[in-house]
Amino acid sequence: MKATAARLLPSQMALEVQVPLRVANPSGLVRPPVYSVDGGPFVPLVQTRYIGGEPVETALLDSVESQANRQEALLYRHLPLPDVQVELFDGRRVSQYEAPGRILDAIFREATFGGVPFYQTPLFQAIARGGEEAERTLFRHSPLTLVYGGWLSYGDIPPEVAPKWPRLVALEILGLEPREAHRTSSRLDPLGVPGELPLPEAMSQALKEQGKRGRLSEAGLGRIPPTASPMDVAVKGAVLVGAVSLVGFRNLRLPQKAQEVLLALALLGLALQHKEGYRLRSGADLVPEGNGCLTVRALPSGEEVCLEVEPLREELDWLLGELPEELRWSGEPVVLQANETLNQLYRNALLGKAERAKAKREKEG
Repeated sequence: MKATAARLLPSQMALEVQVPLRVANPSGLVRPPVYSVDGGPFVPLVQTRYIGGEPVETALLDSVESQANRQEALLYRHLPLPDVQVELFDGRRVSQYEAPGRILDAIFREATFGGVPFYQTPLFQAIARGGEEAERTLFRHSPLTLVYGGWLSYGDIPPEVAPKWPRLVALEILGLEPREAHRTSSRLDPLGVPGELPLPEAMSQALKEQGKRGRLSEAGLGRIPPTASPMDVAVKGAVLVGAVSLVGFRNLRLPQKAQEVLLALALLGLALQHKEGYRLRSGADLVPEGNGCLTVRALPSGEEVCLEVEPLREELDWLLGELPEELRWSGEPVVLQANETLNQLYRNALLGKAERAKAKREKEG
């Protein structure tokens, strides 16, 4: 049946997501992110999870945080969301939907609006006070913070009482029954230059001025012997798995129509990802199995719900039109100006390696 946020929100507790995915590489080889556990080496994260009620060894292919960022980016690309942006000295603008912490990211702390630090503006102060006022303000200016979570982790507010909004969409992609696979690297130099050959003095000095050690490999020259490291996995299959908390949406201190808007956004983010594809990174392309419809299960009823982009987009447009005037989204972004500290950090980031190394030497000298 077609999904509607208005129908699901009042009667169900959660949406269970379990979508089978096939690795595009027929050998099952896939490149996962790597993690350091307790300071150890960076390796794929292998752990046991329950899939279909049975314990299964899995490798993490895409984390909860990464999934939230992917769906958020798709919504930002396809919808006229209300936005808050920071403009840097060269005219570049950074949207809240590109920042890890959204409107609560530290980038926005280092910005001003009309010459006033952002954290002193009425908009920010309304969020910082928490409660219903904060949620109404976030709905109008940063709705995806209410969907994917946010935490005011800076400023004078103690962390114990700082406003927090838990994520209401928690999904990840797991590779099933992983087997260790090695990532290889090598370089055959057509000039026959051995990798251990000393560099000419001028080339060595130029590399050292860039903060390097002056080795041949740093210049992209010489032969690199074939090496292999256990950084990849081969998996039997993969699955997008997790849940959408309908109870969490209902607990927001917002009118029901606004809650339905947020749920429609969450469902549309899922449907857009399913339609556009699961390319996680180089060497990690996954293909949905089935008829193209992303099917989730409503709990506790157990009924299956089909998520499709166009019906969800149409419902979202209708719900937005039903909102009271005080909750309507603005069509124009709120544009903040980066302060001098943030601009200086950005300038430093734009400098080449040689300039940064030179500046470092001058400071130390």
